[in-house]
Formats: sequence, structure tokens, C-alpha cells
Amino acid sequence: MSVQVRVIAPILLLSAACGRPTPQFEQVIIDPVETSPAKPYGKAIGDLNGDGFNDLFISSAQNGGMQAYLYPQWTKIAIRDSGSWSEDCMVLDIDDDGDSDIVNGNQNGLFWYENPLSSGSHWIEHLIGSDGANIHDLVAADLNGDNRMDVAVRYEKEYERPVTLFYSETPETWQVHDHTNKTQLRGEGLATADLDGDGDNDLIIGNVWLENQGQGMKWVEHEYAENLPEQLIIAVADLDLNGNMDIIVAPQSNQTGNLSWFSAPAKETGTWHEHVLQEQVSHMHGLGIADFNSDGHPDIHTSTRHDHPTENDPVSIWYSDGKPKPSFKEQVLSHQGSHFSKIGDVDRDGDPDIFGANWGSAEGGVEILLWRNLICIIFLI
Repeated sequence: MSVQVRVIAPILLLSAACGRPTPQFEQVIIDPVETSPAKPYGKAIGDLNGDGFNDLFISSAQNGGMQAYLYPQWTKIAIRDSGSWSEDCMVLDIDDDGDSDIVNGNQNGLFWYENPLSSGSHWIEHLIGSDGANIHDLVAADLNGDNRMDVAVRYEKEYERPVTLFYSETPETWQVHDHTNKTQLRGEGLATADLDGDGDNDLIIGNVWLENQGQGMKWVEHEYAENLPEQLIIAVADLDLNGNMDIIVAPQSNQTGNLSWFSAPAKETGTWHEHVLQEQVSHMHGLGIADFNSDGHPDIHTSTRHDHPTENDPVSIWYSDGKPKPSFKEQVLSHQGSHFSKIGDVDRDGDPDIFGANWGSAEGGVEILLWRNLICIIFLI
């Protein structure tokens, strides 16, 4: 496969806040329009061939199967040659054998696919649950305190379903639990983190967070915001480095609202405070947190879904100024847009990279793209 490379922002700008350079990024076309899978909705990053480097994973929503691109030449291998899949997926070690498996859903169910590194076979399909169609959001965490990775999903808003949890008893046995949220049924966006610092993972949807009580069997709603759009993309991180987890939200699809972060109160019963990065935005369909310029402060990545040729859809990083209540300055990497972009250190050079692709449209195929962060290379020069 011929890989095309373009360097973004070749002039390094020093941040006034920290004196460190704004990262240079190299845009790499992993798979061109002519050969990429149709509607590459699902994206994930993980080491799929056991060489210590992260690879890229794509699943198609329009019979393009599941494809992996192996670092460093981005050799394309088919995990499934055909088939259509839901919108979100993950790469993680489900069976605790030291290699990375895949969690993905389709109309036949929610499955995990066993990495053949240890068996020498093919990617074997294992059923998690019978309902894998129309999944919009998928996260994995230990939700019931048994040290096993569980899976939580949120279905597309039209189905008005609660968050559904799949608890792993063994890699072959899963229990379904959907007594979670009573409100926010019509919506999208899901994240998990320990928001109250009690040692278990909570859930965040819409304008509420669900407190994990009773080892994942009881969930109590707490409102942290009002009047947020139904369709969100959500992330959680300690942006102000005060020891409390904050919530970051952006409106997705055709709904409009603010790109904001909500700083956590010092006490569980306190008020969450909104900090607006950008007003009246829409179609944001990528959100993640990482330290992109290696200054010790978490930054925010956003990407806007590209729907039409005339649209200007930024793929951006918002750099923290590192203050106790940080402000953020935007660096635009591309105007091509991306859908469900993901963050990971692909080349193992110590800095986070960005993996993405648009969702596909009437224009035809889309490029599978990697924005490679060169900040650590710059520091070594």
C-alpha cells in the first residue's frame, strides 16, 4: 500500500504560557478513497499483532467488514471481509491472555473477537449479548468491582433505551443489566470514570452522571448541567489538575450547543461550573483528552463530522494554558473533518497521535487518516 504523507504547520510556534512549541503534525493517508471500506464508522487503536506498536482498526457500516492496518507500513488485513457494524467499537484484552481483542456489534449481536496470536487460528467470534445493532456509544471498564472488563453501550437516540451493561463472568459468559438511567433515554454520548472518588466507575450521559452503587447493580442519577443537547459526545478528565474529574461535552450530529467543560465541585453535592470553549457548534463527532505538547497539562481534541463538500470541518487540538482554571487555544490540523476520531501513541514515541476518517456521504469513499504528532521528535533534535 502506498502511504501518502503531508506535514501540517511546519513553522513551530512557542506557547506563551509554557514556552514549549506547538506540535507539528504529519498527516498520513492510511487508506485512500479508492480502497477504503465504505462508511468506516467504527475506529479503534491497539496492538493487534503483538509487536509492541499500536495498529489501527476500522469497521464498516456498509458491508465493508472489519479491517486492520498494521504499523509501520499500514499493511491492510481483513479480520472480516464483509459485513456491516454498529457505530462504535473497542480494542482491548477481553480474555486476559496478553493480546488485544476486538469488541464490536452488528444486527446479529454484540461480540468480541479473539486475537489469534495465542491460538494460531483466525479471529474467533464470541457472543457477548444478543443486541448489537444500532449501538452508538461503547465503553469498557470494570463496572462491578470483580476485576474483569465489562462493556457498556448506548443505543441510537431513536430507540430511547437505557444504557445497557454487559457484565463479564468469564470471557464466554456475560450477564445483561439495563436498570441504569430513568431519564435521558432519548440521547447519545457515553463515558465512564470514577467521578466521586469512591473507587468504582460511574457513567456519564446527557446532563447527568450515574453514581455506581451496589457493585454495578444500582445507579443513582445526579444532574451536573441543564439543557444540554440530546446528542452529545462526552469525555472525562481532570483538566484543572485539582484531583477531581471534570466532564467535557460537545454537541454532535445536527444539534447545536457549546463545546464546554464542567469543573467538578469539591463536594459531591456542590455545583458543577461550565467553562465554554466555543459557542454554538454542531456536528462534533470526535472528542478526547491527552497531553499533546508534553507540558504536563491535559489538552482537548475535537473533530467535526464532514457532511458536504463545501463545509469547513476542523480537526483540532485545544491547548491548555496550564493555569489553575485553564483556558484553551485552538490549533486546527485539518479542515477535512472526522467522525469518531481516536487518540493513541501509534509510533511509541511518547506523544499522542490522532486516528480518524469521515463517516462517508453521497460524495463516495473517504480517506483513512492518521495525524502523527512530531513533538517528541522535535525535542530530540
